[in-house]
Amino acid sequence: MTTTAPAPTGENCPACSNPVVALEWSETPWCPSCRWGLDHYDPATVPWRGSRWLGRFGYAKAFRLDDELRSTLAADPAAAGRRSRAELVLVGISALIVLASLACFVGAVLVWRTDWLIPVRFGVFVVLVLLGAFLRPRFTRVPRRDLLREGGAPNLRELVRRIADEVGTPAPDLVVISPDTLNLAVVRTGVRGRPVLVIGLPLWLMLSPAMRQAVLAHELGHLVNRDPLRNSLTGPAQRIFADAVEWTGGRHPWRRLGRDLDRADQSGLGVMVVRFLLALANTVFATIQLAIDAVIMPDHRRAEYAADLVARDVAGTAATVAALDRLNVLGELTDGLVHDVVTRGPADWLVLADRRSALLADRRELLRQATRRSVDLWVTHPPSGMRASLVESLPDVPGSLPVDAELFARIDTELGLWYDESHKAILGAREFLG
Repeated sequence: MTTTAPAPTGENCPACSNPVVALEWSETPWCPSCRWGLDHYDPATVPWRGSRWLGRFGYAKAFRLDDELRSTLAADPAAAGRRSRAELVLVGISALIVLASLACFVGAVLVWRTDWLIPVRFGVFVVLVLLGAFLRPRFTRVPRRDLLREGGAPNLRELVRRIADEVGTPAPDLVVISPDTLNLAVVRTGVRGRPVLVIGLPLWLMLSPAMRQAVLAHELGHLVNRDPLRNSLTGPAQRIFADAVEWTGGRHPWRRLGRDLDRADQSGLGVMVVRFLLALANTVFATIQLAIDAVIMPDHRRAEYAADLVARDVAGTAATVAALDRLNVLGELTDGLVHDVVTRGPADWLVLADRRSALLADRRELLRQATRRSVDLWVTHPPSGMRASLVESLPDVPGSLPVDAELFARIDTELGLWYDESHKAILGAREFLG
């Protein structure tokens, strides 16, 4: 996420002669007026994907995809709920993976009951169990330490219930209050897929009540759009090769192999051959994983736009745009918070965020454009600048749920101890950063 405001380079645009700008760590400028150069690939800002060619491809593909989605949804917001056939394909692959896992465990039991030679039987049994464990479905676990107890924070639960009613989905019965998470999210956990609302307090405390409603409506919008359920159904297909990459050593296999070759005199030839084969397998698995992600990521990005449109309906255009613009400068706000946290408590964090956001207000459009400099096909969220501009381009709506100032005051009171924990967490992070 880019938050540092781009600076003028002293040069003019070859297309319109207006001044061009660039990010501090980049040598690839663009023109804020006519957008010349904004679509140019910059390896300094785009996530590294193993090669410059792949990074350039991912950037260009994601850039075009965001343009297409914004144009389509601006003309027809209802199109945000559509999904591609790729999702159905991944659901089918996931089902086959789960069946294969079950077959491995059943096969292990059958092999153990055979009269094969013990070494053979034991070896096949272990291989089948390990393969079954590798293919098994994974379920997100609830962080019990931060889980809001049943009946706790009734005013917060009332706010969530009101927003859920407006969105058209049951309110999550599990709520996690995280003192140090800079995000809000809805995830499904366990075999039953119970929805869990995660509220990261550092972000929560830097949002106004209207922005909080917008962000909560966005997250609950994922539920009404069934995004967490779809992620659970496609999860095995999306994770299997990512797990294989980890099992074969993780990222940058050839860089590790190069370091191993420098120490080849300490290892035998057989060891180096095994390491080479692991690096080769790792590259194959990573390539397949990138291909799978490239297929499903358009649906993920469309899902984020769909949730933004739910937030617009519930919280209104102004609150939704304000929340997205605040997320756009979140890095800047967090840096300032870490600087001021010694003398300013949680009650002041919104005021501090408002002041810093006001200082950046005249560069809002420039900061929105800057979010596009790091787009990547394999990132699930579209740039926040594009999301804000889409909502802003649609007819202005006031929102169906007015802000209840008294309810938010009661929420702040009942979460006071949690706010203190968040304060301690930020102080600890500050000391760690030195």
